[in-house]
Order: sequence, then C-alpha cells, then structure tokens
Amino acid sequence: MPPEIYKSDRTEDRKPPPNSVHVKTRCTKCQNPIDCYWPKEMSYAGLSVTPQEYMALALQSEGVGIYCDDCLEKMPDVKLEDLCYE
Repeated sequence: MPPEIYKSDRTEDRKPPPNSVHVKTRCTKCQNPIDCYWPKEMSYAGLSVTPQEYMALALQSEGVGIYCDDCLEKMPDVKLEDLCYE
C-alpha cells in the first residue's frame, strides 16, 4: 500500500503575514524543523507574551504544541486552510 500523501505543499507559496515575527523551532510531534510566523504579541493563559516566550512556554507544556503542516494534516479535527491569524 502506498504511503499516505498530505497536502502541505499547497502552503509552500504562501507569504508570511505583514508585521509577523519569524521564529524557527521543531515540531512537537515529529521533531522536524519548521519556520513559524507569529504576531508580535500573543496570549498564553491570559498573559501577553512575545512569540519567543510563547514558544518556550509551549515547549514546556504537555497540553500545548507547535506542529508542522504534515502533523496538523494528520489530526482529524484540524483543517489547515482554517489556521491563520489577522
């Protein structure tokens, strides 16, 4: 049986949102390197944090993760097209 193919390539040509912060990290699940583009200010447990602080808190948490497009595609309740910020 051929391996399952995921559609993350449809996001390859997308451009990062204006005024976003570029942070490199690893996927929580598969540990592949990923480039993240996040707003300059984020919320974590009701606190206002920078993207770097959010990433550090997420990596220390068991309930929060940072996932690559392929791992997100494998999650049954996630539609990659719906994930964005304004």
